[in-house]
Amino acid sequence: MSQRAVYKTTNAEYLDRALQSPDDVQQALARLTDASSLVERAEALVSSGDLPDNSATDLADFSNRMNGGTFEQIVRAGFREAMQLAIQRGQPIETFWVTATGVDFELHICEGRRSVVLFFFVPRQEERKYGSTRALARSWVVRLDDEAVLPGVPRKHLGDSIVKIQSSGEGGWPGGDLY
Repeated sequence: MSQRAVYKTTNAEYLDRALQSPDDVQQALARLTDASSLVERAEALVSSGDLPDNSATDLADFSNRMNGGTFEQIVRAGFREAMQLAIQRGQPIETFWVTATGVDFELHICEGRRSVVLFFFVPRQEERKYGSTRALARSWVVRLDDEAVLPGVPRKHLGDSIVKIQSSGEGGWPGGDLY
């Protein structure tokens, strides 16, 4: 059965902290422009202790699965557009990862009242577990109960076969410790 997940990763949480003010965003835009690759930039952030040890390797692996060059182009172009919008609006940027039903990687930009929001839509791979137990931000799904969806994950029954399942963050989806 196909399922979706909306979650934060440790990389997304880093970006959320780093892109809080127009000055932060302006500086990040310059770093994005100067970096020869996103993986190289992630490696520098791992070396400085700003990202967990496996972050650059995870990003490189993910980029390769998403047709590396295209992934890099989409992320750079999308972030450039989102950063310019955030600077114009004087807003922070917030990022989320979302498993998608399609086969293409996409980056969506949403103009919110309090922030510019980026959604990374990633193609669903049945064998892969989504979510992050390393991220501090927690995510939940509220849905009809179906034991085939996220089997073994604790459920909070909300009545009439509706359940709330934690899909990301500490204490969430067992084995979903990617990113």
